[in-house]
Amino acid sequence: MPSNSRITPMPLHEFRHRPAAPDLARLGQAVADGTLIPHIEVERSWEEIEELAQKMKSRAFTGRVVLHVR
Repeated sequence: MPSNSRITPMPLHEFRHRPAAPDLARLGQAVADGTLIPHIEVERSWEEIEELAQKMKSRAFTGRVVLHVR
């Protein structure tokens, strides 16, 4: 670290808890409006979780993985 640098601790109270519902609603609306297009790379059955989990762990996918539960 350069000599003119310093690490300043940030008090934990700076990170206040906020309910997630408003943000999730905003994201959902953006997807519905077409202003946010998620990159879904794989859509598979929940029964394939073992194979997909291994691939996700090795970072084989660049997009989202969606599992369908029936």
